[in-house]
Amino acid sequence: LDGYRTFGEVESYLKNLETTYPESVHVSTYGTTEQGHPLYVVKISDNVAQEENEPNLLITSATHGDELITTEVTLRLMEEILQGYRQNIGRFKKMVDDHELYFIPVVNPDGFVEHQRYSNGTDPNRDYPWPEQPQHTSVACIRHIIDFFSTQPFRGSIDFHAYGRLLMYPWAYKREAPDQKSLADFDALGNYMAKDNNYTVGQISRVIYVAKGSSADFYFWKSSSLSY
Repeated sequence: LDGYRTFGEVESYLKNLETTYPESVHVSTYGTTEQGHPLYVVKISDNVAQEENEPNLLITSATHGDELITTEVTLRLMEEILQGYRQNIGRFKKMVDDHELYFIPVVNPDGFVEHQRYSNGTDPNRDYPWPEQPQHTSVACIRHIIDFFSTQPFRGSIDFHAYGRLLMYPWAYKREAPDQKSLADFDALGNYMAKDNNYTVGQISRVIYVAKGSSADFYFWKSSSLSY
């Protein structure tokens, strides 16, 4: 595990990122876990102190606390975007100027610190409410990310995991597909995203198995966002 950051090192990295790119980065917290760990979100935008009428996108990682590589991928992705933006590279300029990007590097700090999948005995990616159980009560790290999600009109999201070479979308809680327009949008964007890495693209419940309480289902259900 020597190559992976501890949670304390992630905290230091985020603070340093905000110091290095103050014009583009704002780090804040949106709650704490059962064990008292802060929940961090990083906003990257051209006018980072303002709420602009631009598409909001969300990238999350370490929902499963033992999937440490996902946090490393997210931190590196933020750094690549910020370096490219500062160098005035067109692709990165478009990303930052035309969107408000939100990154949550560690969704499940309690599990991350303990190097285990669960948050206090609960699988966080089975702990979101879903259409069959809209009143489901979640553990703190999921409850707070749900509250955070409700503050912004997110157009799309990606939750990084560490297995399978898969790019998946709702529904997870049932075998039936989403509506035809959403299904076409998920497939079109998903196949575009997977054209270089050749990941398998498809519906969660059909590509792997039925999984009730997933992040992708919740985000799609609540905002019709493209949630992978």
